[in-house]
Amino acid sequence: MSKTLHLLQSLALATTLQFAASRAQQPAATTVGATGANDPSVQNALAAIANDFMVAWQKQDMATISNILAPDFLFVGPHGVKTRTYTLNVLTHCTLGNFTLQDFQMRQTSADSAILLYTIHRDLTCFGKKDLENTLNTDTFLRKNGQWSIVLTTEGEIPAH
Repeated sequence: MSKTLHLLQSLALATTLQFAASRAQQPAATTVGATGANDPSVQNALAAIANDFMVAWQKQDMATISNILAPDFLFVGPHGVKTRTYTLNVLTHCTLGNFTLQDFQMRQTSADSAILLYTIHRDLTCFGKKDLENTLNTDTFLRKNGQWSIVLTTEGEIPAH
């Protein structure tokens, strides 16, 4: 892994850990310890949600995407911090072709919060222009009433080697 990619992952993880800690309202008894006792079934479930998001985007299925994104969702990327409403609008102006999600890593910060890091390789055109093809994404998830939703996504370009 390149030094730049490792730095991007570290920055994304630190930012989202701080965000998740400020958002999680769980009693101390449900907090996952600093040893990183991550449940593999949770990582698999969150990776499936990330994939469901991408498939819904390909199909322009905004109802599914709306169900995945929390009401107070934020996106942080090359163009700054964007709201849920702004993000949903932009997604309708993009055409997503083939994609792969890889290199999943998860940090479960409590029983009902987790951070999922992964890379996306995609064929994407937004507003008639090719967009980022290779990105490092970090999704911060919260579980409410048994349902996981994404409250924060960060995206950064993976530099060419």
